[in-house]
Amino acid sequence: MKRLSRFALCILLLSGCAAGVGDGETPSPAPDTAPPSVAAPVPPTETVTPETPSPSFPAPETPEPPPSPTPDKPEAGDPETALAGMSLTEKVSSLFWVAPDQLGGTAYAFTDATARALAETPVSGVVLFRENIRDEAQVRALTAAFRQAGGPGFAVGVDEEGGRVSRLGGVGSFPKTPAMGRLSGEQEVYAAVDALGAALADWGFTVDFAPVCDVLTNPNNTVIGNRAFSADPQAVALLAPQAVKALLAHGVQPCIKHFPGHGGTAGDSHTGAVSLPYDLEHLRGTEWPPFSAALAAGTNLVMVGHIALPAVTGDDTPASLSPDIVAGFLRGELGFDGLVVTDSLRMKAVTDRWPAGEAAVLALKAGCDVLLMPQDLADARAGVLQAVLSGALPEARVDEAVLRRLAVFGW
Repeated sequence: MKRLSRFALCILLLSGCAAGVGDGETPSPAPDTAPPSVAAPVPPTETVTPETPSPSFPAPETPEPPPSPTPDKPEAGDPETALAGMSLTEKVSSLFWVAPDQLGGTAYAFTDATARALAETPVSGVVLFRENIRDEAQVRALTAAFRQAGGPGFAVGVDEEGGRVSRLGGVGSFPKTPAMGRLSGEQEVYAAVDALGAALADWGFTVDFAPVCDVLTNPNNTVIGNRAFSADPQAVALLAPQAVKALLAHGVQPCIKHFPGHGGTAGDSHTGAVSLPYDLEHLRGTEWPPFSAALAAGTNLVMVGHIALPAVTGDDTPASLSPDIVAGFLRGELGFDGLVVTDSLRMKAVTDRWPAGEAAVLALKAGCDVLLMPQDLADARAGVLQAVLSGALPEARVDEAVLRRLAVFGW
């Protein structure tokens, strides 16, 4: 397909998902002590665990202004023109973002085998993990090779939250930060994420699966722990937007997570089904305000977790496969019209119950636009293609998802 100029999506949002939980890895347990409840951020008295030396972050008197979340749009019709130049197979392939191991080759390098796999299955993004990272020069070469082969609009992502979910911290000159739950105050959060964003952009990344917008409502939740800013929804709603603005200032797209909220779960969706026990009133008052605030700050990507809401939907379908949660609450109630990304589809909360092809189709029917790391890429792609050809999945739903990605990343 002919690729045109890149532009950013203009979103005006109304009110106010692991690895993070998108990584397919289980983070190490967090300390049992939850971050303190914060009504209004104050300067921290302690910013690091004893094991994690704290760097010194310059704290400006006021956070630097983020780029405008409403840039001028390019000429009308451009995304549709780009879409019209794609075959059905190309459109379906572009729904997927994958890990390098799903494209063959080696963990550290873009090889001929990788190039062949990408040509045969032209996914639209790749996500790097710690096993793909050796040193600074190697990371730069790898991200550059993927972006060159994938073309304009190809997404190169990483889970870089700071703290214990950090793929790059300590590698070469990349800044190492404490967990966000050990920072308080808008300036401190902005400064820390500003350093991360500058390095991510310089190293060739275009997407960061951060910040975590979860509220740590269950102090025994170790999968989130101090990855969350706070146990207080008002504090999270104040601090998460600073991380969003800092990343956007460097041209890195933040992907907030894990909607509808992972901080109150008792389990880990890496290892099995999990749910939130709360009713709709609690979700609206506690779990969702940070997501709404981050959306208002200019977020274009939301990760939906594999988290069920049985008290609300009446069943145990995970959010990533639930039209009630994605189309109903995220898009309908919160007004989000940007790019919805599933959490990793090779996590056991999904793979224990659905084969790759069926899970991919269900996620699209729910309203998701990017299918992240299916357990079997070939089966997942074949399942979506077959569903479209049989009429079980409207091609218009695929087109809608592709258009949203083109709007954010260009082509």
